[in-house]
Amino acid sequence: MRNHIFNSLLTVATITYSGNLAAQQKPNVIFIYADDLGKGLLSAYGQKQYTTPDIDKLVKQGISFNRAYGCMLSGDIFNGNASMAGLKRSNLQGGVNVPLIFYWKGTFAENEICNQLVSNYDLLPTFAEMLGIRPSIKKDGISFWKTLTENVLLPDNRYVVYSSNLGAAIVENTGWKLRHYAKKNIFELYNLNTDPQERNNLIDNYPQIAEKLINILIRECESDLRNGINKTG
Repeated sequence: MRNHIFNSLLTVATITYSGNLAAQQKPNVIFIYADDLGKGLLSAYGQKQYTTPDIDKLVKQGISFNRAYGCMLSGDIFNGNASMAGLKRSNLQGGVNVPLIFYWKGTFAENEICNQLVSNYDLLPTFAEMLGIRPSIKKDGISFWKTLTENVLLPDNRYVVYSSNLGAAIVENTGWKLRHYAKKNIFELYNLNTDPQERNNLIDNYPQIAEKLINILIRECESDLRNGINKTG
């Protein structure tokens, strides 16, 4: 499987900048990275049993992503994630959908929700573009810097792939998701736009979409779906 599937997990990324790039001053970056924290565990994302006021404040002051994915290395993400299916180490939404928040006073929009599809392996290209750096080695991720600064939409055919203890999965920017359940060697297809809880498997209803995503997933797994099974924990 390609490197981006085994990238490190992301649960919360809050970027705070100060300074003036036009004046050739480098921005100060504070990167907050929290383990075992699902999107549904923050009150700003709908948690009702308790509050997370400091993070909620950043959400109100910046841009928060609804469709950010933590593609894991160790498989250690979180248990319980609002009403989404799946737990830690699964390839269902409850095991991979994470909060992602950006804040830069005077540069990023305030109290804005972004529904573009991003992953933790997109962070390096995004930071590189922010700093005007061209990486010497091509990365699997893409920069969403212009999404943050100019509200540029990512292409519909943009997708995120990741591994899990249950098998690999792919999510497309259109909202379609295909997961491989390795134990039974079966595929399941979901439309996350209408079914974020993954209750209705549409694999038989949309064979062309399923076939397209299966082919992409197999290619990303280097022709062996066993590469999509997390072996590190």
